[in-house]
Amino acid sequence: MCGICGIINFKDRSPVNAEVLNKMTRVLNHRGPDDGGKFNDGYAGLGIRRLSIIDPEGGTQPIYNEDRNVVIVFNGEIYNFKELREGLKKNGHKFKTSTDTEVIIHLYEERGEECLNFLNGMFAFCIWDKKNEKLFLARDRLGIKPLYYCINEKGLSFASEIKSLLQDPFIQQNLNQEAIIDFFSLGYILSPKSIFKNTYSLPPGYFLLLANGEIKENRYWDLSYEKEETSGPEETSEKFFEVISSSVKSHLISDVPLGAFLSGGIDSSTIVSFMQSSNQNSTKTFSIIIDEHGWNEGDFIGVAKEHFNTEHYESVIDSIDTEIQNLLPKAIWYNDEPFADSSFIPTFLVSSLARTKVKVALSGDGGDENLAGYPSYIADKIAFCMESIPGLSNLTLLQKPVSFLTSNPRILRFIDGLKFPPQKAHYWWRVLFTDEEREKLFSEDFIKGYTGYNSYFTFENYFNKCDGNSFLKKTLYTDIKTWLTDDILRKVDRASMANSLEVRVPFLDHKVVEFCASIPDNLKIRGFNTKYILKKTMSGKVPESIISRKKKGFHLPVSKYIKNQLKDLTLTHLSKNSINSLGILNYNYISSLISEHMAGKRDHGQKIWALLCFSLWHQICYRKKLSEPPETI
Repeated sequence: MCGICGIINFKDRSPVNAEVLNKMTRVLNHRGPDDGGKFNDGYAGLGIRRLSIIDPEGGTQPIYNEDRNVVIVFNGEIYNFKELREGLKKNGHKFKTSTDTEVIIHLYEERGEECLNFLNGMFAFCIWDKKNEKLFLARDRLGIKPLYYCINEKGLSFASEIKSLLQDPFIQQNLNQEAIIDFFSLGYILSPKSIFKNTYSLPPGYFLLLANGEIKENRYWDLSYEKEETSGPEETSEKFFEVISSSVKSHLISDVPLGAFLSGGIDSSTIVSFMQSSNQNSTKTFSIIIDEHGWNEGDFIGVAKEHFNTEHYESVIDSIDTEIQNLLPKAIWYNDEPFADSSFIPTFLVSSLARTKVKVALSGDGGDENLAGYPSYIADKIAFCMESIPGLSNLTLLQKPVSFLTSNPRILRFIDGLKFPPQKAHYWWRVLFTDEEREKLFSEDFIKGYTGYNSYFTFENYFNKCDGNSFLKKTLYTDIKTWLTDDILRKVDRASMANSLEVRVPFLDHKVVEFCASIPDNLKIRGFNTKYILKKTMSGKVPESIISRKKKGFHLPVSKYIKNQLKDLTLTHLSKNSINSLGILNYNYISSLISEHMAGKRDHGQKIWALLCFSLWHQICYRKKLSEPPETI
């Protein structure tokens, strides 16, 4: 696992500034503390920081082909590289290392851009073909590994993280209004946008080609729901077992110690179950326990670790823990962009814990998006039922009476969403600030420049683009393209790489994802039972109490924290002076949210958390442009 960056001054063909390339590479040290290297030749320069996993001693990058006219920097893992290597050796290719990186460059010589179709793994890489003056950037099918690029007056720059790009003085840092709308709508930014204009995230399943002075993005993979399994539940379960078992086995390839995250849920328990079957030694597992009523999963973690007999390590976040306040500014810096998913903090902490024992950890991420595991899919089903029953369309009138009985934002948002067709309701239930609330949130100056963009447009586009013939298929496809890519995978990458830990996600092996797309809806959700086929497959292999438990997230109880250990931080960074200095937000509205929340009148915890994250980001990453994580703010 690594951090990569580079500059191609193809417009004026001026030499790459070595000091700028050094800065771009150095700011990625956390992604690759073991080793580093650079290629700087004329108007092309590449940088790499390496976390050594495969061939730790011999795999120093950049890596070249035999005659050194093709060079690669690579971030990720290719799980089928040994099979590919054998085929390439038979074709006469000579290898100097035992790395998967070298396999890619020789496969490129054989197949050109079509080499991507043969790679099974998570990756972001750059190949500079000096002889043909061609740049080849590529990102894996699901977007597990990040890759950003920017086009400026001299040419093109790229990097694993935006903070690396910002070391290039030719990159302008003008805020992207649509990205700001995304953030306050959803808590994250929808790709290919970034928080800065003219800086983009290369979409998953795409490659970028720079040749003859032209830049083109091309898609090489997309997920299809067109084909459906015709087997019955038993045979489908057997096939699913083989697919996920094979994926976990392939993800265990490593020349350094590895372990697994264990949350006490069925996804991580499934991964650990297959790891134990493949390992002769006890699997090392790692957990973070949030010691708050309604959030503590310690009992389920205990059941899992006892059942699998793992070598287990865990840490506790308690109600008086001051580490959250100290860690939040660092989390902001590592994320590069405004990001309001509070589960970043426990993910960071479990990554930090795991790094004390291993360099690689397997995670259960992706199971919910593949197999319809979120409560929102059940909410969709309820909404469909209500829509078909005459007289229930006015249930939104219950919102005011219900608000007197509960301040639970999820319940209120569910009722509010019933006024929309199911397609928009699915989006609405994950919205942070609604359209009406954003009108009050933004300043007059910000609203003056409003172009009419709405984050829902992206969701609607994916929904309509999906080739599946059911509502569930279309929502799963949409969530994989949005929520999974831009929130879940982003969080896991940044939190783990901040701790120099590689995290692998067997549920997102593209063969697993493609098989799950073929599973009929009634084997994903049966009645109101989510992830039915996974539960059936793992029955007897995972404790029944874990299989039958309710879904829980990994988020912090931010509503309580804002009133307690984060109160001073919140009031300082959401003060009138702080908000007005942003030039984007309306202090009067924000002040009312804080007052209602602190008085216990309404639960605005998630909204205030997002505002706090944005204010801290603006100070740390935008105004101060820090090149290393802050100790204090």
